[in-house]
Amino acid sequence: MGNFCEKGGRFGPHQSAETVNGGINRFENKMAWLAYFNAGIRVVDLSDPYNMKELGYYIPKTNKNSYPIAEGQPVAIQINDVDIDHRGLAYASDRVGTGLFILEYTGAKKPQTTEASSEGGQQ
Repeated sequence: MGNFCEKGGRFGPHQSAETVNGGINRFENKMAWLAYFNAGIRVVDLSDPYNMKELGYYIPKTNKNSYPIAEGQPVAIQINDVDIDHRGLAYASDRVGTGLFILEYTGAKKPQTTEASSEGGQQ
């Protein structure tokens, strides 16, 4: 993956998907989508808040529309915002001109919920 601190631009969490279709995201599916600047978009399992795990990530490649965040720095992706719609699609934007990305989590491991299943046990 590389050393993001040396990659150029900013690195670290910036914004989580705070809304779903404009309403407050209550994280009912126990998944957080995070905009992580030059580390792209990160999806984190929140089902155990004392042992959170990364479920997946997407780091877009720069393109001809990308530019450095500051003079003298290398061109690096800078994912600034991520939001979710009612279908679970995530929309992420890059602040250095690379584009808008529409993503869907397709991983095999879905976070566990704390709601009782139809059989009365825990899921």
